[in-house]
Amino acid sequence: ELSAEAGWAEPLFYETTVDDLGDIATRAAIEEEVDAVLVAGGDGTVRAVAEALTSTGIPLTIVPSGTGNLLARNLNLPLDDADAMIRAT
Repeated sequence: ELSAEAGWAEPLFYETTVDDLGDIATRAAIEEEVDAVLVAGGDGTVRAVAEALTSTGIPLTIVPSGTGNLLARNLNLPLDDADAMIRAT
C-alpha cells in the first residue's frame, strides 16, 4: 500500500534462509536494479544485507525484527514501530 501511495512499483520480496542470511538475496535485488532496500530482520540479517549493499549507493532501511536488535538500539531506531521505519524508506 505504501509503495502505491508513493507512486513506486510493487516491491520485490526476497526471503532469507539458514544458508543465506541476506547476501544472496541482496545481490539478486541489486541485479534487479532496485532503488532502495528494506531489510526486516535481526543483526545477522541486517549485517549481511548492509555488506552486500556496500558501495552500491542503494539506500537501506532497517525494520528491527530480531531478538536483540543491537544495531537498531545503537542507532536509536524505534523497535516497536515498523510502520515508521517502512515510511522512512
